[in-house]
Amino acid sequence: KMESISKGKEAVENGDLVSALEFFTDSIAEAFVARSSIHLKLNRPNDALDDANEALKVKPDFENAVFNKGISLFNLQKYKCSLECFKKGRKMFEKSEKNYETWIRKCELEIRGDDNEEIKPSNDKVDLKTEQSKFQFYQTANKIFITIFEKNQKEIETKIDLKPLTVKISNSEKIFFDHRLYSEIDPTQSYLKFYSQKIECILHKKNAHKL
Repeated sequence: KMESISKGKEAVENGDLVSALEFFTDSIAEAFVARSSIHLKLNRPNDALDDANEALKVKPDFENAVFNKGISLFNLQKYKCSLECFKKGRKMFEKSEKNYETWIRKCELEIRGDDNEEIKPSNDKVDLKTEQSKFQFYQTANKIFITIFEKNQKEIETKIDLKPLTVKISNSEKIFFDHRLYSEIDPTQSYLKFYSQKIECILHKKNAHKL
């Protein structure tokens, strides 16, 4: 942001007002995106979305704003809008290094949440011999995401057994998930989130690698 402002001031001094306008526009958009990113880290998706949209008003082709907007919409559980945003970003920024495919796949899984579909990773494998609750699975380079479709579960009543190569989630009445992983995880960095319709299990891989 400061670099854009400095370049804008320099352009003004040189009488290049057109370039100065572009630099100052960039700095405004960058500020909104920076604030949007902070809102995301603070789990404030509504505020993050507002700032991403403000950045796009100033600079419609700002990739970081498009990406933040997609994440904000996803966190607000507006999965179809999020999917549309990520697909638009993938098309606009074909050479981007951002993980559009992962987010698109995640949106599609949420949209198809009622389907009994098991998603296997491309490189790592999960032993699916034993059926428990309906679940969905996908991974990134450094994380594994497991969505277990069990309604109205309470964290205090759920037993979580995370080991480097196994995951078991259950309560006193039922085993929700009990499988072996082929990619070692760090149990100390892994955790669960509880929602009204599902349990989200986020596992951090011990050794991150490219998919």
